[in-house]
Amino acid sequence: MPTGGYEVTIGMAAATAAALSTEGAWLYALLAVETSNRATLPVVWLQSRRYSEKTTVRWPGACAAYTSPGRDSIGVGARIDPGFSVPISTGQLLTIDQPTGTGQVTQPGPSAKALAIFNQTTTPFTAGVSQKLDGVFMPICTLPLYGQSVELIVPLEQILLAFSTRPMTPGTVVTLLLGPGMLIDLTGASERSVQYDINRGWSCGGQTWGRAVAPIEEVLPLLVKRSEALSRAARRAVASM
Repeated sequence: MPTGGYEVTIGMAAATAAALSTEGAWLYALLAVETSNRATLPVVWLQSRRYSEKTTVRWPGACAAYTSPGRDSIGVGARIDPGFSVPISTGQLLTIDQPTGTGQVTQPGPSAKALAIFNQTTTPFTAGVSQKLDGVFMPICTLPLYGQSVELIVPLEQILLAFSTRPMTPGTVVTLLLGPGMLIDLTGASERSVQYDINRGWSCGGQTWGRAVAPIEEVLPLLVKRSEALSRAARRAVASM
């Protein structure tokens, strides 16, 4: 991860900015993860109407792991409200040792490249990873964390930007944005520049790190990469604990 974090600059004509504002569109951002849990779902990370002819989305890449009591609310449209959150880095392990969903971060974890969450209790939780935005950790994904289980999550250097008139508050579980978007890969880079036109959609000058996303395209497979290698590592970790 770049030491200074990441930034993506969106350029647009004045007419496009005015049209977006008139129709009441929001700028949304979601971040991608790789995970050991096939039930992981993406979560709205940013919702903003602070856009203009030049708009920059910046984030440091700092992560936290969170838990939330119960797991009945996981589903599209649900709002994730972490009850416990703690900063964590790649290679570290959060062990939940209380039925309230709290615990301690230690290292090393079971995977050098992943964040690990171990539920040592018999109480199920909703859990996941947050990334810092404007000084506050906001969830980027959610998954069921059953008792006596370990889940591994790798935050990826990919962001999905989209404009949509559909209201979706940060923390909302979504699989469809109903607005044009672009998936941007920042692997090996700290910044990217893209353009948006109200009629032509998103563009990045033909660069391979950008992928246009249609308004009706499912974003789940774009934002959640299921990894069998992480699943095996999670099973090995449970067996050794």
